[in-house]
Amino acid sequence: MAASKKLSVVAALVLMTLLSTGVANAQAGPATLGVISCTSTAVPPIVRAEGIAELVGDIVITCQNTSPQAGGIAVSHLVTNVSVSLNVNVTNNLHPSPLTDAVLVINENNCTAPVALGGAGIGTGFTGLGTSCTGGVAAPDQRFQDPQFGNLASATRLEWNGIHFPVPGGPAEPIAVAADDCTDTFLARNGESVSECNPSITTIRITSMRGNASQLGVPAIEGVPFSQIQAFVSITGPNTIPLSNNVLNVAIPLTGLLVDIDPDDAPAGLQCEDDSGHMSLTISEGFATSFKTLGTPTFRPGNTQVEAGYFAPGSLNGGGASQSTRFLLRFFNIPEGVNVVVHQRLDCADAGESDLLVIHALDCDEVGDGCSPASVVDPGDLGLPDPGTPVVQVDIDGGFGSIVYEVEDNNPIVSEDCTIPVRFGWVPDTGNDLPAPGTGQLAVTFAPLSTVFNAADGEPVPRFIDTGGDPTNVISIIKCTTQILFPFVTNRSGFDTGLVVSNTSEDWLGTQPQDGMCTIHYHGTTLGDGASPPDDTSKVIQAGEQLIWLLSSGNPAYEVDPTPEFQGYVIVVCEFQFAHGYAFITDGFGSVPTLAQGYLALIIPVQAGGRVAGAGEALNQ
Repeated sequence: MAASKKLSVVAALVLMTLLSTGVANAQAGPATLGVISCTSTAVPPIVRAEGIAELVGDIVITCQNTSPQAGGIAVSHLVTNVSVSLNVNVTNNLHPSPLTDAVLVINENNCTAPVALGGAGIGTGFTGLGTSCTGGVAAPDQRFQDPQFGNLASATRLEWNGIHFPVPGGPAEPIAVAADDCTDTFLARNGESVSECNPSITTIRITSMRGNASQLGVPAIEGVPFSQIQAFVSITGPNTIPLSNNVLNVAIPLTGLLVDIDPDDAPAGLQCEDDSGHMSLTISEGFATSFKTLGTPTFRPGNTQVEAGYFAPGSLNGGGASQSTRFLLRFFNIPEGVNVVVHQRLDCADAGESDLLVIHALDCDEVGDGCSPASVVDPGDLGLPDPGTPVVQVDIDGGFGSIVYEVEDNNPIVSEDCTIPVRFGWVPDTGNDLPAPGTGQLAVTFAPLSTVFNAADGEPVPRFIDTGGDPTNVISIIKCTTQILFPFVTNRSGFDTGLVVSNTSEDWLGTQPQDGMCTIHYHGTTLGDGASPPDDTSKVIQAGEQLIWLLSSGNPAYEVDPTPEFQGYVIVVCEFQFAHGYAFITDGFGSVPTLAQGYLALIIPVQAGGRVAGAGEALNQ
């Protein structure tokens, strides 16, 4: 039958259906067009609430043909349109716009590549795409159209237009003549015999849709969703087909990445010592399928355990995804001169358990995209001991840097976690004030990060919003100082005290000269039990020079203020090693003294964590 005659018959039969109220008798041959009614269902998977391009659940529309017209003409197909609107943006890959890689499949005829216009695919035959199809058959069923890519109709809506909808029980295409019953068969695909009639139930599956879960927000409580991604489904166009249960939940967003960084584990090191430190962080799945491998594009619908979706030539990696799940470790304010390394590869499996999680390091841009394999380095060149496993360096520029880990293997039925060691090392260069004193931070998120919240051509999939929050302190560098104790000083009853601090880091022994300021801490009272003077910081004292001042008059040249009528003790903290002190108490500064006493100041032993408890102060440093 010619195409124009078929469409005329279809239109006439639709009109007859709308006017008829009778119940048809049983048909011996192919079913005539009666009342077609459909219902839709979906099984919503859990998706990552941080995700911008998350695979939502498949929508399956099941249709029946009831009350056929007695004596009517059997109809093979109706032409119609299918539309799905989400309550979030559609974020499928475009290839090219407005074509997306979301796919509609008729009667599970899923053994061939999707096409832009599904109706044109009827009868295209075997395409040699493998055997992972329904029933293990490696060719399409010529009775039904090929899978069809969806068009992006708006930011939130997908459309599949010109669908050749098989009338349930009707004669099959491409049979040229109507069968008188449904007992005969013909060779339809790869030599397989199929009925001359359509199945008694027609199914439409919509698969590989992606939605911006982050639009609904990230739940504040782990494991508790506060919204769902919904789909609104309709069948309209040249032939409108009633559809019940057309509002569906297609995804449940939960927090996908849990990060534990303990700031109490952050190492602190002294600037002047060859040293290193390490800490670790733990990443955990918010639910069992949160961490995914890239996977392989598949003809099997509804596979949300991997990042790749339905087979889609021309889309990212042929399945609408560009990479496995990634994690971005971002470092902030790392002190200059501090090197940072992480393990090249981590097998995160726990012994005796079903964990399979393995991750490996990548060098990427600042948002976790544009990646290449990270190169192994020698930790000894970076002031670090050998951890016994290959390490890669985090490229730190201006205090900021990042490294990315990507999932290599995982178990989709177990919630897994991984502890990631981070190591810091430095080589002292106190003459150049390196490593620089300061505190560095770390934040961890999914990667890559993106601000593209809609369907796009070539954007990475999956992609995520930034949920790193406030970075956590992970490394501190403390100046190598000298703490000098002057146990008694006074400017009362006619006495005054002169104090001297010598910077002895300049010598003939090859010691690195160090310059720095000294902060003077006064502990005691002024006359009449007044408060101690405030702390005072001098100008920089060069190696080989001295800071000299009197309590009564200070030293304006070094910006040390006078502290008249003070009596107590003084602790001077200098930003260099090898400082030494001397004090001289007399009643005769500027005249002939009657009493005078001098002494060498004590050195207080201090480590990175503070003053050494139980250790005695010493005169010999």
